Parts: sequence; structure tokens; C-alpha cells
Amino acid sequence: MAFKIGVGLFTGQIPPGMDRSFHTEYRESIELVRLVEGTGLDGAWVSEHHFSADGYLPSLLPMLAAYAAVTDRIELGTGVVLAPFHDPIRLAEDFAVVDQLSGGRVICGLGIGWRDEEFRAFNIDVRTRARRLTEIVDVLRSSWGPERFDYTGRHYRYQGVFVTPKPAHP
Repeated sequence: MAFKIGVGLFTGQIPPGMDRSFHTEYRESIELVRLVEGTGLDGAWVSEHHFSADGYLPSLLPMLAAYAAVTDRIELGTGVVLAPFHDPIRLAEDFAVVDQLSGGRVICGLGIGWRDEEFRAFNIDVRTRARRLTEIVDVLRSSWGPERFDYTGRHYRYQGVFVTPKPAHP
């Protein structure tokens, strides 16, 4: 395997006092990712946070879908999705759709989060973050598998779930 070089983390942040819109920030980020591919680099990565005054990107998969629409080759990664703040089934579906749009170029990077403000706002006990991540990984793997599945964990429970579509290359 060859050594790969990518760019990121694209965060969509606009520092206070800047005369810039999120529309412009996002549009220029998409254009930059198109240029990244044109220069021969191998990937672009986005990062998630919530409730930041500078508008730190809260929704990674829509951004990766936009990147997929303007690129053909580079890998597109989440570095990272703050997994405890997401429903695992919805996360599995969203990743699969973006992976299909990209032709199988998405890398799912997950994290546990650390900002107390985010945990308070989502009404999640910060002490459960590692266990939630473990369960989310289990649910993602089951969701992307070929069979209907049941899952019973401490934080998530599903019965008879069959997620479609699957990622392009599960």
C-alpha cells in the first residue's frame, strides 16, 4: 500500500468578526476539495462539534456528500463523528448513502466526544461515552451486514432491523 496524503480537518468555522457567510464557507470548502483531488492528494477530512460560537461543522455527512459530488477519486473521511450524539441506525444509513454516492470512498472515523456543553445539550451522561461508542460500532457493523439483526445493549436496542442501502463496499 502506498503512503497517502490528505487534507483537513474542514470544520466550516467562521471566527467572530469575519464578514463571511456559512454559504460562502461551505461553497469554498467544496471547491477546495475539488482542487485537492486535482493536485493528486488522496483524501479530505471533516470534523464535528456542536454549539460553537464560530459555527464548527455540526453535520458531517451532508458535507461529505457534497464533496463526493465534485470528486471522483479521493477518500472522504470523518475525523471524527462524535458518535454518542447520533442514533446508530441513522448513522449507518447516512454513511451508507454517502458511501454509495462516492462509489465506496468514505472512511468512517468515530470519536467519543469531550465537551461537557455538547453532552449536556444532548442530555447524555459523559460517563457513558465509551460504552456508547462500543455499542454504536457493534450496531454499525450489524447494520452493514447482509442479514436482518437484533441488538440489545445498555444504550441501544433494535429488533429485526435490516438497513438499506449498504455501503458500496461493506
